[in-house]
Amino acid sequence: MAFTDVYDGSEIVVEIGEFDTDWNYTTISYRRGLTIDRPDNTRNVYDRLSFKGKKLTRSEKTLSVSQEFQGFEEGLANFEQTDGLLVKITITPHDGSTPTTPEMYFTNWSTIPMSFDDLPDEGEVNVTLEGTFDEMVSTEPADDSGF
Repeated sequence: MAFTDVYDGSEIVVEIGEFDTDWNYTTISYRRGLTIDRPDNTRNVYDRLSFKGKKLTRSEKTLSVSQEFQGFEEGLANFEQTDGLLVKITITPHDGSTPTTPEMYFTNWSTIPMSFDDLPDEGEVNVTLEGTFDEMVSTEPADDSGF
């Protein structure tokens, strides 16, 4: 994913899709953060000092989204402990050119309960929803049958 012409995080729009007969997306307004972790799921295998190849290891790809807290049944709270979601990330630069691939999709996002930042007595409060996903692809899946 190329972020060469992205100058501000607000130029990255995050939407969460649920499948009915088509993908229905909810835009995450007041987004405060987005973290994508795609660890390498291989390790080197050696026979003494000789490299023999790579072996698959267990690893989970995770995605987390933070949002300014809107209420207990608003925003990210609607997607707590939900399986089979599609996360769509779109780059919409205010200045400069749009990258060659402006959209990416994260398939089968399965979430855990929301976590809260410190709850101060003044100022904004952020919540984070995270979970694991299967693949990062550049085209929208036709349906959720692969989930």
